[in-house]
Amino acid sequence: MTLRAVAQGQGPSSLPPSGAAGGDLGGTYPNPTLAKITNALTSYGGLTLVGEGVPVQIASAAQLTQAANVSPTTLYTVPAGGAGWYRVSVQAVVTQAATTSSALPNVGVTWTDNDSGVALSAITMTPTNTANAPGAFGLGSQMMYVKAGTTIQYQTSNYASSGATPMQYAVRARLEYLG
Repeated sequence: MTLRAVAQGQGPSSLPPSGAAGGDLGGTYPNPTLAKITNALTSYGGLTLVGEGVPVQIASAAQLTQAANVSPTTLYTVPAGGAGWYRVSVQAVVTQAATTSSALPNVGVTWTDNDSGVALSAITMTPTNTANAPGAFGLGSQMMYVKAGTTIQYQTSNYASSGATPMQYAVRARLEYLG
């Protein structure tokens, strides 16, 4: 297209956006990014939602090739103004069998309750598993109403292994904010 055609009104009727993005978008055009969603979602996939809408994953952790209990480890520090419902989901899985026998440890979580201010724990979120075979696992999930300015921690307990080769396992945790 020539400059003359544009001058005679034969050019494009609009140009692609350019410059800084605004609202819930960040960055610049032509490739802005989703910066934030400022309002609660009211529907998702045709379903009516309540509260904050949908859960948001805010933290995750993975510890692989463990051959002992995992001491209390901070998964998340709840910010000021962040009190509310949280859900932690955990999995432990045997990655190497022990020579003789083993017990996959229980995974647990600790937090401070928002209403009472008392430190609470669910130490055995996953069941005991003595299968002593790769792939033997334990799964668990815990909802909790957590106080702002406190920590959510996970840990394992009751690890046991006998024989020359120790049982090894992986433990994973995922934390969601529910509102």
